[in-house]
Parts: sequence; structure tokens; C-alpha cells
Amino acid sequence: MSTSENKKTLDVFYDKFLGKRGIPVFLKLGICILLGAIFLFIHYFSAPNFFQYNSIFLAAIIAGAMLSLYYATHELKLVIPEMDKRISPKSTAEESTEVVDEFNTMLSTRNFLYCGMGFAVTNCILGTLFGIPQSDYSEVPGYKAYELTLYFGFFLSGFVCGMAVLGIFSVSRVFNRYGSRLKNSIDFTAPDQCGGTLFVGNSLMIFGSITLVVGMLITIYILRTEWSKEGPLAQYLRTLWILFPYAMSLMALLAPAISLNKTLIKYKRGQEAKLRAELHEIKRLIDQPGEPVPSELYERYEFVKGLREQVHNMRTWPYGITANMQFLGVVIVNTYAVSQAAPEELRKIVGF
Repeated sequence: MSTSENKKTLDVFYDKFLGKRGIPVFLKLGICILLGAIFLFIHYFSAPNFFQYNSIFLAAIIAGAMLSLYYATHELKLVIPEMDKRISPKSTAEESTEVVDEFNTMLSTRNFLYCGMGFAVTNCILGTLFGIPQSDYSEVPGYKAYELTLYFGFFLSGFVCGMAVLGIFSVSRVFNRYGSRLKNSIDFTAPDQCGGTLFVGNSLMIFGSITLVVGMLITIYILRTEWSKEGPLAQYLRTLWILFPYAMSLMALLAPAISLNKTLIKYKRGQEAKLRAELHEIKRLIDQPGEPVPSELYERYEFVKGLREQVHNMRTWPYGITANMQFLGVVIVNTYAVSQAAPEELRKIVGF
């Protein structure tokens, strides 16, 4: 994160308070809870006779998605300066601001509003196509208030999730654009065994994991809600909307690293060829008949051989074993949570 007053940093509208001051952590948590609580309060007290406890999951989606957005923003603020530092030309003492500038352009308030509104409206339309719960009681007093406040929940959850989707696409685009320019900072001797790029993979693991958690909440809500439409179209759309956040999770995890993966592969092959050629030359000198072989030549051979082994062990995806295990743990926990929350509905989806 920025340590200087003048140093550029990620600048998004939901992360500012009183002008350019950042929002304190406790206040961010309060905003997330408040968003979910506002929906739940209005939804319950406008039509208590129609209230369903599954709506708590809708409130959790709103709060969870907003919290994920704040967490992802915090992580981006840590990784962006490191990327800018690594793509900076060595000939200048000043660090580049290309990455942060690109993110600030893509994550503008206007783009967030457009994307949020688009997903909010889409979510409301899909809610209608799924079949609003308890529609058989549409003539009963209080139902309209229940329906309107439920649409408000659809709109709010769609808006927040839409902003998160913009964030995922932005990370994918910017990381792929600048991933190849990290080549000058790659070092196969780096202890992370990823050429020094593990900081990128760790951030992507976080983005993928928090998207997965929000996807779990969406899945539970859709599966547990008693929608009024059961036709093939409604079933298909519900399945599609359940799968969408998981597709976004995989995209957040893998798509931003594609360019970096290609860069790491190219670097690894180049280093491998270089060291192989040097070993071949040293071996040729050792095998020459005549003069005795200097001990330094044998030592050089063993040294280069060790370097080649390090190159061989270098991973070409910026992910460490610990991060992989953590992501696997999130997958297992989410799968278990969904299977316990809606076992019968899940069986219908997977076909057994």
C-alpha cells in the first residue's frame, strides 16, 4: 500500500470516506452488515406474514459480496505497487504508475455503476423467470409489499455482485497485459520456486476463494427457495445462475495468470537452454585429452548442474503449495456446506 502522501494508489468510490481518506476496517464491516440488514429489515416488516427465512441468505449474499469487494480491493492495493515496481525501467529511479493508472481507469465510478446496474436488472429479470415465491397468494393483502422488497433484494445483490464481476474482468485484463513485462524481474533462484511471482498467485487465490464463498451463498439461496416456476426454462436458468459465480471464481484464479504463465515458460526454456549449453561446453573441456583438468572446472560443472536443477524445479504458474491447499480447503468446505443446506435440491441438479 502507498507509504507516501503523493504516491498513487487504487482509487474506487466505495473505499473512500470524507474525500480521499480511506474507510476504516471496522466501518467497512459495518457497511457490509448494514446493507444486508437494510434489506432484511424492510423485507420482514413490510410483509411479515410472507417472510421466508431463506431471505436471510439473500441478505448474506449482499453483505458477503460487499465484504469480498472490500477484501479484494485491499489485496489489490498491496499487489499493484509491487507490479508497478517490477515493470519500472531500471534506468530510472522513479517507479512506474502504469498498472495503478490502468486499474483506476477500468474501475471508475461510471464503470462500476454501469456494470452494477446491468447485473442488478438482470438479477431482477431472472428472479421473475425463476418464479417469485408464493405467487399463488398474489391477491392477498401484503403480498405486493413482499414482492417489491424481494425485488429490492434481487437488485441490491445483483448490483454488488456486478461490481465484483467488473473487478474480476479488470484484474484479468490488466494482469495479462502487464504479466509479460515482469520478465526482467523473474529469477529462478527465488525461494518461492515461481521465479519471484508468487505474490501474484497468492492474490489470485484470494480473489478466487472469496468469489467461491459468495457463490456458495448464492447456490444455497437458489436451491432452498421455493420458486413458483418449475418448467425446463426456469430450471435451466437457475442452474446457469448457480454455476456463474463458480465460473467467475475459476476466472479470477486462472485467467489473470495466463500471460505470466507464458512468460515463465519462455524464461524457463531460455534458462534451461543456456545452462544446458554451458554444461555441454564444460564437459567438452573436461573430456579433452592431454593437459590435466583444473579443479575449478569440476566445481563449475557441479555449480551449473545445481542451477539447472533449480530451473527444472521452478513452477510456471505463480501458485504455491500452501495457497493451492487453502483453495482446495475452501472448495471442500463450500461443497459440504451446500450439500448440507440443500441436499435434496442438489441431487436434482447433479442427477442422482
